[in-house]
Amino acid sequence: MRALLALSALALATAPLAGCTPAAPGSTPATAAAPCPPAPTDADPEQIVTAAELCAIDGRPWSDSVFTTVVNTPAWGDTTPACDEARKTAFYKAWKDVQSQITTFDLATDFGENARLLGGVGVAVLTAPDASAPIALLDAEVDACLGASAQTRIDHGPWRGVRGPLSGDDGEQLTWWAEGDGHWSLVQAYISETLSADDAASLESALDTLLDAQAARLAE
Repeated sequence: MRALLALSALALATAPLAGCTPAAPGSTPATAAAPCPPAPTDADPEQIVTAAELCAIDGRPWSDSVFTTVVNTPAWGDTTPACDEARKTAFYKAWKDVQSQITTFDLATDFGENARLLGGVGVAVLTAPDASAPIALLDAEVDACLGASAQTRIDHGPWRGVRGPLSGDDGEQLTWWAEGDGHWSLVQAYISETLSADDAASLESALDTLLDAQAARLAE
């Protein structure tokens, strides 16, 4: 994951951001009106919010990533037989189908040519006749495995999930899931241990924007 972030940072340093055009000199895009391209106006919008839409909402330099988020299940540490069974069921009936449906966005510090990467976030939407079923299995995994693990529950509006360290890594992974009508969504992000406290807070604030926008899309 840290290698993925490093490669993404290199891409940002050598190519313009795809989601938003550069700001005029002296402006502060994160707080001022952002130079974002128009959001799509299709009659049948995509199930996943776009980088242009996110940029228009919060003025941040969102872009479509040239990389793909590698979806990781939570690192539970020492497990019990009940946890192992819940993990196996959730993997085969929920987790395993997420990777093929993932869309990845990058978020940079600003619109400048030397912008630094704050982080990437993967969003997936999966069709399910009964969207509550995979959600219930993911919740059951958390219930069975949380225990004394380093993971903690998180929620945001209709989203719920877990956050915590990855095995052998000092960063933190955040994963949320929520259901819609005939489909469900999973969002996963990674906060690198190399980020400053201010940059980490900025990334988490931006993730709130994405979660709100994707929840609205799920409700359509």
